[in-house]
Amino acid sequence: MIEDLKHFCELHQGQYQERKYWYSPRAIITYNQYEIIFDWYIKYRHVENVTMKGTDARIFTSLEMLHPIKFEIRSKGFLDGLVNMVKGKRKLKLADESLNQQYNIASNQNNQLMKLLTPEILHYIQSMNSIEVFTTEQYGIWERPHLDGKMDLAATYSEMNLKTMEENLKLFKLLIDQMKNLNWIQ
Repeated sequence: MIEDLKHFCELHQGQYQERKYWYSPRAIITYNQYEIIFDWYIKYRHVENVTMKGTDARIFTSLEMLHPIKFEIRSKGFLDGLVNMVKGKRKLKLADESLNQQYNIASNQNNQLMKLLTPEILHYIQSMNSIEVFTTEQYGIWERPHLDGKMDLAATYSEMNLKTMEENLKLFKLLIDQMKNLNWIQ
């Protein structure tokens, strides 16, 4: 895991940060003016007298959203439809039925999300093994809320390897470029 983060930094002229205090080890890749952070979030669960340590992989970058649009693109899971309903997001139906069968795509503004999902982005999403990308008002997905109008473009995985990092770096670059084209971000 740590060796993959270090190697990924070498490949993309990124910055590797060791785990320090409560921060997780991370790779920081700069794309345009955005820092895309790949890290292993270390979490602790307490059950009675036992503390269990675990990790989740997360990827995120903070964006100054001119039009705050919440969306999720996830490989299909059992409870996704119910979760989107609770979060106030409506599932988006695409013209490509195979995409509808593979992914749950939802937003609070589906007509705007359709503009983001270019044929190139949709084609790339289909080439990925698994996807869980979304926007959130929380910095680093689970940390403090953004109070300055920013949002994070984020992804989470139960595990992450070099291939997953490469796939997501390209996806984040495509999404950031399209968000800039649409004037969603500065």
